[in-house]
Amino acid sequence: FINLKLRDPELMHTDVNTVWNDFQQMFDALKDLLMYKPFFEDYHRQMLREFYDDNVQYIELRASLSKVYDANGKNYNEFEIVKMISDIVESFKKDHPDFFGVKIIY
Repeated sequence: FINLKLRDPELMHTDVNTVWNDFQQMFDALKDLLMYKPFFEDYHRQMLREFYDDNVQYIELRASLSKVYDANGKNYNEFEIVKMISDIVESFKKDHPDFFGVKIIY
């Protein structure tokens, strides 16, 4: 569990910049996990489910398309990452025919 909850936050975070620095460090620590292919794919499936449950039927997704990797050490390029996301979306649309789709903004 990762959070910014501290016993004495006023002592640790003396200004907004220190808060944001600590917040960014949490994401930096998770970056490798987030870019691991099974997690990356599960994350996007869950994202679609949650948006769909909120009655969102079309998503414009801003993505950095950073390198995704798998357990064999393969690194996926931007085109392969878009294909991964596209395959996930198409599979989701088969089970949810009223979902329109996703546009990736790169």
